[in-house]
Amino acid sequence: MDAIPLFINDCSYPSESGEREVEEEILQALRTLKKVRSLSRPFVVGAAAPLSELPFTRAYHTLAAFASVDREWWRFVKSLDQRTPFDSVPQCVPPDVGTHIVARESRAVGPLWALKNSAFMVSFPTSTDLRQHAVNVAICSCVDEAHVPTNRECRNLSVPEHVDTWREALLDFNYLEAASSTVYEHRLYRVKMYLHDHEPPHVHVYQAGDLRNCVGRVRFDHVEVMEDEGFSGDVRKDVLALLQGRQNEFLRAWDRCRAGNLPNRIEPMPI
Repeated sequence: MDAIPLFINDCSYPSESGEREVEEEILQALRTLKKVRSLSRPFVVGAAAPLSELPFTRAYHTLAAFASVDREWWRFVKSLDQRTPFDSVPQCVPPDVGTHIVARESRAVGPLWALKNSAFMVSFPTSTDLRQHAVNVAICSCVDEAHVPTNRECRNLSVPEHVDTWREALLDFNYLEAASSTVYEHRLYRVKMYLHDHEPPHVHVYQAGDLRNCVGRVRFDHVEVMEDEGFSGDVRKDVLALLQGRQNEFLRAWDRCRAGNLPNRIEPMPI
């Protein structure tokens, strides 16, 4: 399962506030990242520099200085999967050449990366605009040396409440919707999930040679066989390992089915 890319908004570094305001702005952004982690989907934080080196006010030269305020948050920062610079974030493509942000800090590019990859921007809530779950970013692709800015809406995370707003989009990021009830295909079997099915969360397994007859049902909130109607040994073993190793993906597909939507398709892991 691909990690969700979260790009730090380098237009939002605290710079004008006093010490207490800076501390709260930093904490809000960190609380937001912590809430994203509670969704149990892996994510990658892309930044222009390591978070510990991001520049803030004179009172807080870098986030490293903030460590002396609260060691628990510092440990959280160090535990994040951080990638610097932006182009080291896996499976993300760079913004178009010549595209730039029309803003006070013209060197900022974090929002460009978020927009180009239909990803998410993490901002420090340093203004009213940046405290919104969607932020308009003025993007300019110069044509014939003329500035022609266009406002683009970027999905923004700057306070924990934004994670609730974008919860579905975060959970579904980079998932493909299945075309049918089949959520997973293997050369030996197919795994299906049905709309509005009954609890507990479970899948129906069909062996590849006979897709009309279900050979078993397996629950995956805690993995166990509910019904065995003819599992072969190899299929049973592989299905149990699949559900155990990718439980969060199957739980997300189950939530979608229970809500009447087609499930996300779960792709085989690359060899």
